[in-house]
Amino acid sequence: EASALLMEGHIDYQHRSGFALRALYARWDFESDNGFDPGIVNADDVQGWYVEPSYKFALNPVPGELGIFFRYQEWDERDGTAGNPFAKHDMISVGANWWPTPNVVFKIDGQWEKADGNPSSGTHDGVNLGLGFQF
Repeated sequence: EASALLMEGHIDYQHRSGFALRALYARWDFESDNGFDPGIVNADDVQGWYVEPSYKFALNPVPGELGIFFRYQEWDERDGTAGNPFAKHDMISVGANWWPTPNVVFKIDGQWEKADGNPSSGTHDGVNLGLGFQF
């Protein structure tokens, strides 16, 4: 067990023109407690952030709305307890969402991730597909 403090701030702005902007910053600060000191393994704080502009518009004559977005994010991980050193990640995502009705969404995005630090070093690229249903 260890004491921890989470600090987070975000914005979620949407304009009637269809433009939207989301951003978030979060940070965990861990303290020594009960003989456990996260600072020994360089794990006394973990933080990350992202910024995501997007645009949503109606499709004519196709039913529904289409949204496109771009996201840039950075976060770090320190898991020295498993013998892993500091790892810093950054990722770019570009994608689209289609809402044929307000309660159904189809999603696709591509991601390009880079990680520095073993064992996560290298790039982790991919394509994500999704389906959402609200009821």
